[in-house]
Amino acid sequence: MEKNKIAVVIPVYNEKSTIVQILKQIKKFATPIVVNDFSSDGTTHLLRKNGFKFLYNSKNMGYKYSLIKGIKFAYLNKFKIIISFDADNQHKISDLKKIIKLLRKYDLVYTSRNSFGRISEYFFCFLAKKIYKINDPLSGLKGYRNKVIKNFNFGSNLNLFGAEILIYSLNKNFKIKCIDIKIQSRLDKPRIGNTITSNLKIFVSCFFLIFSYFKSQN
Repeated sequence: MEKNKIAVVIPVYNEKSTIVQILKQIKKFATPIVVNDFSSDGTTHLLRKNGFKFLYNSKNMGYKYSLIKGIKFAYLNKFKIIISFDADNQHKISDLKKIIKLLRKYDLVYTSRNSFGRISEYFFCFLAKKIYKINDPLSGLKGYRNKVIKNFNFGSNLNLFGAEILIYSLNKNFKIKCIDIKIQSRLDKPRIGNTITSNLKIFVSCFFLIFSYFKSQN
């Protein structure tokens, strides 16, 4: 498939050490859609210096907001395949290419990581396995055919930390595939807050996960 039909959505917040290298690789076979979440470390300057266009948040809005903003933008611009990809170099380009191939057959492809960075992620994924029989809905590497996005409610208040479209697709019985991936180690700290804050955010998302399940049963 032509690269102008494939969008790779990349939420970015203070990732100057990795973002340019990632974008140079992705643009060879897909169209990167960067959502710059009010970066303050020089990321914005580097993107402009290297000629990369990007969407920009006028204040720091967080990962979920930036992710949904990029996916919605890609859908409205008629991309046939939309893939989310992290900016911290933990995801491999080879896995991204694998997802593109699998989306010829499946409506949605998500990934299951070999390790998690936070104790709250283990708990969230344990619940997801029990309730929905899925392995790792928090992984940032997921791919969608545009028909999955068509009727998704972008105004949903559910806070599933980037897993909203996957849970929606499970409830709608789309054809879904999971692949195992090995993440690469990042050199610095994650961008969603300190250990206490980030764990708290994900623990709160556990309640939304349970609520989403019971809502789908009604």
